[in-house]
Amino acid sequence: MVAGSFARNLATLASGTVIGQALVLLSAPVLSRLYTEADFGILGVYISVVTILSSISSLRLEQAIPMPEKDEDAALLLRLTLAITFWFSLIAGLLIWLMRGPIVQWKDEPELVRYLWLIPVTLLGLGVYRSLTAWAVRGEIYKRLAYTRVSRAIGQVLVQVGLGFLMHGPFGLILGNAAGQWTGITSLWQPVRQAFIRLQSQPGDYVRLWRRYIKFPLYSTPSALLVTIPRQIPNLLFFDYFGAGEAGFLFFATRILRQPSGLLSESISQVFLGRAARLLNEDPAKLSSLYFKTVQRMLLISLIPATILITAGPWLVHWIFGQRWDGSSFYVQIMAIVLVAEITVSSTSPIITVLEKQDWQLAGDALRTVAVIASLVVPHWLGWDAHATIMAYGATMILCYVVYFGIFSRAVLLKSREVAASHEQG
Repeated sequence: MVAGSFARNLATLASGTVIGQALVLLSAPVLSRLYTEADFGILGVYISVVTILSSISSLRLEQAIPMPEKDEDAALLLRLTLAITFWFSLIAGLLIWLMRGPIVQWKDEPELVRYLWLIPVTLLGLGVYRSLTAWAVRGEIYKRLAYTRVSRAIGQVLVQVGLGFLMHGPFGLILGNAAGQWTGITSLWQPVRQAFIRLQSQPGDYVRLWRRYIKFPLYSTPSALLVTIPRQIPNLLFFDYFGAGEAGFLFFATRILRQPSGLLSESISQVFLGRAARLLNEDPAKLSSLYFKTVQRMLLISLIPATILITAGPWLVHWIFGQRWDGSSFYVQIMAIVLVAEITVSSTSPIITVLEKQDWQLAGDALRTVAVIASLVVPHWLGWDAHATIMAYGATMILCYVVYFGIFSRAVLLKSREVAASHEQG
């Protein structure tokens, strides 16, 4: 694959992301007038739980699907990943049902128990979509992936807006999120179905693949959990420390920023993963150039919207979403700064997977999780208010992403030296 095709694939997938998230963002002014900040606070708790669980639901084996040389091995990995995701979702749903009593008592929010049944449903849909996405990345069918980005956004928006007009409370927000996870799966299933029909597995194939890619369950799974917790724990702790209203302001701010930026980063990382995995097999000497150029481009791209939000954030929030949401403007400004670092580093994070240095990232993830939790718990213990607490969280997150950049860069440079040394010996 040449550089031009990389750019075209990136543009194709990013276009689907932009259109889909444009629909989500266009619905935000409507949703902000249909639902209260407390409704968004409950949605934030729900999404945080789903996101944390989904980070380990497949044992991260979907990340290995683009890597095997043989399509048969990739199809076997996909089948194994789907099976693990199904059973994980089923067990998670059972455990959540058994714990419904303590959940109801938490912060005296009995309304939460009404939506617990949607957690395993959303979890399964999200896990299946991620697995099928990995297969699409392997096959470089980015147009189909771009289509699913749009269809998922449409499904989510229609349900959330429609139910917002019909009823009060957060149910429409939560059900819309669940519907969005399942929309688009049918489109991605067709090429997978054809591969499964041709698939002929032999005894021991799954054991062989499990051993070959054991680093993904062993290192990437706890690492993914440790990556997700720092992003989601503020929603849970703010709900506990400052109530549903303040948690709703924080979640609303991070939602309107992180959804488009997160999917853009995800789209770029998926194309980057496919390109990097191919270069590793065909021309590993070019990995370093691909990595550092992508980092540079993402930094420049992310600075533009961040500057606008930092300078004009309060006015934009008031004008677009209404006076009710003025309390979220400070969170928009802080999170805009954080997302510059997050987008820049996360877009190229698959490099650590391609180079199979998951143990390096696991160590960094463990340190970040401890640091981020401390940045929220310690200010609360000291009696700081919500704004001071989120500032401490933001500063900690930025510092952690700087450390990640150092880890990823070192892995890339070591690979470059290894390749150069092998060429000299040859």
